[in-house]
Amino acid sequence: MHVNLEDSRIRLRELRLTDLIDVYVNIRAKEVGRWSIPPASRYAQNTVGLFVWRLVGHIGKALRVIWQILVPPKIKSEIKLAIVLKETGNVVGIVTLSQIEQQKKSAQIGFWIGKKYWGQGLTTEAVNLALKFAFSDLKLDRINARTFEDNVGSKKVMEKCGLKLKHVIENAYFKFNEYHHELNYSILRSEWGAQRPRKSGQT
Repeated sequence: MHVNLEDSRIRLRELRLTDLIDVYVNIRAKEVGRWSIPPASRYAQNTVGLFVWRLVGHIGKALRVIWQILVPPKIKSEIKLAIVLKETGNVVGIVTLSQIEQQKKSAQIGFWIGKKYWGQGLTTEAVNLALKFAFSDLKLDRINARTFEDNVGSKKVMEKCGLKLKHVIENAYFKFNEYHHELNYSILRSEWGAQRPRKSGQT
């Protein structure tokens, strides 16, 4: 399926092998991977070890993204879309629709954007475009999302895009030497259709 969606400042399209450098440049900041890459606690006392761990983690994550382009699954249960800044043509982040289930007509949305682009509303635009694609093109009825309670930016994006908090899983993950609650959000096609398209705020 060819995907090419546009808003005022960004475009969403399928990832390409040539996006590897842009993906790596934007995903390498530790703040971007804070809630997705395991902490390097055992390397905390070793500067060289910490550097190597981070380098391997960032490169590995970028390569996994590109590998899914080269070897797509036989059953399309995940779609990764590049967030392209129209002004420069650079890939600045990714929106993912995963766990796509046609029988249940549902999927889970996830997203990240380079630290350089935080606070500009670009992520909100991207998620709104992805929701439009999920509901209008894929004909899904429900989109789910989850994040850590501490991930303030992610929560703001979800709420601006109309996703509602459904339940909290207390102490769901142990990271950074403490437990963190997991927040589960969702939005129905009927709820999305009833609201006006929302423009970016501060996230």
